[in-house]
Amino acid sequence: MSVTGKRNPTMRIARPLTFVLAAFAAVVSFNAPGQTWPTKPVRVVVTFPPGGSSDVVARVIAPLLAEKLGQPLVIDNKPGAGATIGAGEVARAAPDGYTLMLSNTAPISLSPFMLEPPPYDSIKSFTHVAYIGSIGHIVGELFAKEAGIKLNHIGYKGSAPMHNDLLGGTILFAIDTLPQNVQFQKSGKLRLLAVTSIKRATMAPDVPTVLELGYPNLVAENFFGISGPAGMPKSAIEPLHRATMAALDDPKLVKNFDELGIAVRKMSPEEFTVFVQKQVADWAPAVKASGAKLN
Repeated sequence: MSVTGKRNPTMRIARPLTFVLAAFAAVVSFNAPGQTWPTKPVRVVVTFPPGGSSDVVARVIAPLLAEKLGQPLVIDNKPGAGATIGAGEVARAAPDGYTLMLSNTAPISLSPFMLEPPPYDSIKSFTHVAYIGSIGHIVGELFAKEAGIKLNHIGYKGSAPMHNDLLGGTILFAIDTLPQNVQFQKSGKLRLLAVTSIKRATMAPDVPTVLELGYPNLVAENFFGISGPAGMPKSAIEPLHRATMAALDDPKLVKNFDELGIAVRKMSPEEFTVFVQKQVADWAPAVKASGAKLN
């Protein structure tokens, strides 16, 4: 995740802001003899619009999963309400393995706690099957508290409309994932001011971390994974997890993810579930304390 600001020689910002804001030859199937899932296309809900990091991750890994599972994976973008619309739809779906979600920090660890009451339980409402990778993330309200400033939150359905306003000068800075902003820095349209990972990003080595700038509490990781409705059977969980882990061994996929700033890391479904539990435990109180709300 990066914090970006539009270049504007006439704009003056308080000192803290000045520093911080800134495919296989043959089809391979992992279906075991007698395995009954999947026997038809699998729908994967992406909780953000086309073009964003979540959408890109889903579209990069889906063809490999389709090859290994022997059925197409259909990407279905369902953005809105801080990614809770799509997540809520998945939570309410039949737990048969045919409706999945490209899960990430927003609909799991952050956005549900900006709504009252939360539209679903981030742990109990889902089966968390496979962890894919992580990328930097930050919460704007927490940044405002750390920097001692007041910010007006503007919710966008995705990065595209936000970029329109940022490049047009309607907003002065934004908090967004890093990959889709590097191009704007290279062209001189935006200045990347900080990343929220522990180490500097390979794709933007000149951009400092929040740790370097004295904001250790803003270090956070936005994860990607594959989740489904609560109660998914092992007959779906096990082949889906095997296929995902095998996809993460593909050199081309690893290279694509690396270019996106995504670090691949494997977990069992049990480890992924514990990871989600920790994410919720770490972030839910902070989000509630920040007072951030989704309209």
